[in-house]
Amino acid sequence: MRSDGTHVRRLARGSASDPAFSPNGKRLAYTSRNGPGRRIFTTSPSGKGGREPVVSFRGSGEGNPAFIGNRRIIYTSFDGEGFQLYSVRVDGTHRRQLTHGDEESVNTPDVSPDRRRVTFVDSFTDEICVMKLAGTQRHCFVPGGVDDPNELLWSKFSPDGRKLLFWEWRNGVFKTNRDGSRAIRLTKAGARAPDWGPRAE
Repeated sequence: MRSDGTHVRRLARGSASDPAFSPNGKRLAYTSRNGPGRRIFTTSPSGKGGREPVVSFRGSGEGNPAFIGNRRIIYTSFDGEGFQLYSVRVDGTHRRQLTHGDEESVNTPDVSPDRRRVTFVDSFTDEICVMKLAGTQRHCFVPGGVDDPNELLWSKFSPDGRKLLFWEWRNGVFKTNRDGSRAIRLTKAGARAPDWGPRAE
């Protein structure tokens, strides 16, 4: 729909979630629970496409797609031990595993604007992580200023890639530097699922 709430158009039916736009705005990825397990589809803002899944899962917790540029998707999937991070082309080819931890549960990935890094939450350790997309130089942290976090969630890059937004179950939405320093609380408890607007022109 438009930002004023008009011109609403249905793009998917049933139990669809985790929508994510490509940087050029021409594709939308989402997770669907229709049929066996869960699947990731892509469609256009007009609703065309999306008949064949990009990737399918057997479990119920996978998905969380985000675009790497306009032709590749990053997502989470269960590997038998925990939830790991994967990438795949929008046509379903060239699937690649990016994380390999024995005891971790990766969720809600987001790619930096320069496409060099990914941020995600490890719900096993209750930390926010920032990692190069090549799978190297991972830095995980509990943001400074958040005492005894109770389920950190939803880490998102700022338009310049220098800061992160996240929400914590008890305390609401925070902004922090990319290294986890100087966390600033932006909302009261109950706020959730934040995202950044585009960079100001």
